[in-house]
Amino acid sequence: MHRRFGQVFLSLALALLTYWPQTAAAAVPQTLAATGVILSPSGGPAADGNYFLSFGIYTASTGGQLLWSEKSVQVQVKGGQFAYLLGSAQPLPAGGWSLSSAWLGISVAAEPELPRQPLSSVLFAHRAAVADTVACTGCINASALNPQVLQGYAKVADMGDFVVVQSLAKVAGTGSYTDLANLPVLAKVATTGKYTDLLEKPVFPALGSSCGTGLVVKGVKADGSWDCASAGIGPDMLNEVSNNLLWNQFTSSFSGTKDLQIKDGFAAGTIDSVSVTDVGIAQAIWIQVDLLNSDLSKVAIELNAPGISTPYVLYKGGKTGTSLSLKFNDTTPLVAGDLNKDWVGKNPKGNWAITVRDTATLQVPPGQPPFVYDGKFNWSVHIQTLSSTKVQVKGDMVIDGQLEVAGGLTAAMGSSLFFPPGSRPMLYGEYIDSMGGQNLQGTYYANAQDVPYKDNSALRNVVSSILWADKFGNVQIHRGVTNTVTSTDQSRLYLVAFLKNPTGAPISRNVCFRYASRSTTNGATLALNGAAVWTSTSNIAGSACQVVSFPANLASTLVLKSGAFNYSSSYYMFRLWTGFYNNSLDLTGTGLTWDYDRYFSWVANQ
Repeated sequence: MHRRFGQVFLSLALALLTYWPQTAAAAVPQTLAATGVILSPSGGPAADGNYFLSFGIYTASTGGQLLWSEKSVQVQVKGGQFAYLLGSAQPLPAGGWSLSSAWLGISVAAEPELPRQPLSSVLFAHRAAVADTVACTGCINASALNPQVLQGYAKVADMGDFVVVQSLAKVAGTGSYTDLANLPVLAKVATTGKYTDLLEKPVFPALGSSCGTGLVVKGVKADGSWDCASAGIGPDMLNEVSNNLLWNQFTSSFSGTKDLQIKDGFAAGTIDSVSVTDVGIAQAIWIQVDLLNSDLSKVAIELNAPGISTPYVLYKGGKTGTSLSLKFNDTTPLVAGDLNKDWVGKNPKGNWAITVRDTATLQVPPGQPPFVYDGKFNWSVHIQTLSSTKVQVKGDMVIDGQLEVAGGLTAAMGSSLFFPPGSRPMLYGEYIDSMGGQNLQGTYYANAQDVPYKDNSALRNVVSSILWADKFGNVQIHRGVTNTVTSTDQSRLYLVAFLKNPTGAPISRNVCFRYASRSTTNGATLALNGAAVWTSTSNIAGSACQVVSFPANLASTLVLKSGAFNYSSSYYMFRLWTGFYNNSLDLTGTGLTWDYDRYFSWVANQ
């Protein structure tokens, strides 16, 4: 049979069996008050109404002898609570029971009996009724007592009824629940009957109970679920919303002196510094240190930052072995100081310095060479910033429409976008000078200081096409044959290459080239930065190799000019021919690089 009720809440209420309200002078009543709470299977109060309850008093918690019972008595339930006088239908024995313990069992309707509850000592007060009828022989009455013995307690005339009831609790005379001593602590719902006063109320189903990352609660829907809305996209969330394909967070690194030796036992330590340029506002900052020493427990590392008077303590012993590689303020905490507090949200521009001390016993007097060295170290400052001016693309870029670039193209972007794999950029042009011959020591080409060209408009006239050389710079231009009767016609071919030497010393290369020359007025020339390094004035076509020295720390413009070739009695026959060959512009391992930035600057100025 399906049960209609979850349980009867008995743990405290049924321990409060007491006499129903009577006057102090009356005989001991034959009923006991019982209260309780009936719950539904879901845990809430049972519905209001009349229920049939059965009661029984036993000598044990299970089994035992049934001393008394009342079957199927109708009890009113409101808010789950009920109250009933045991003995109302079947009186309790007038003489009570002589028991060490008693247990009360209750069942609702036809359901099985619920676990029995122990009865409090109040039930045993029911035995006091026996004392009213006890026969007394030789008893002392009130008149035999010396009044002085009772002084302060009661008058002799008042002793009659008082002796019988004076030891009973107040509740025995009033029957009021509030007069009980040591009242049990009941939940608020026991007195109010309200569902809202229940503890641990059941949780109703709620769809979308969590809005998730990046969302906020806008309200609550009719079904109890949360109404969520986007919290917006933060300025540093570009990688999160692009599946890590787009980034506007960048890390700038500044390295100190390479393999700096550590002075052994020198109290002042070995000091090195780096200049951190303006990279923007720091989101994160950390210090990388790679160090070798015979005893790491004797090593101490401190860091000085611009505008901070107290050095940061990065390391102070604590490790064994001979080498360490640590990222301080990233995977390794600092010993003292707080880089995040001092620098996150600020510009770390300025001079940063590190001090590495070997605190072992001094080998030489302080500051006096020759020093003994024990190990070496490398270090660097790393700063993560959030950019508002550039974005990095991690994957391939697919463009269905046109690409418009308002600014300049960098070398990496330009070489990827415009040149076949492995090719190198050249500028090619044809120039006709009817005013007479000029060699390349004129004003057409850039100077060595990489400043704007001396005559930019003239060189733009020269450059008429873009040409690709192979990865070594090999290229050849063949203009063909031109017939003319104009003796002043002096056509020339130009081939322009941009290279740079970022090193601190000049780099010399043997450059091989092909050329054509018709006369001194229209000869062939190889020029570097506007100055000829080789010139031919003969009426000949051929090839040559020439050593070219590229200046240190400068960008250079290398130009090959070839004039008209071949002549007959009545016609000038021109074969315009020039080019580099023999892998002479293979820059691998030379220290030279192709200068894409200056090449694209030429293209932009066309």
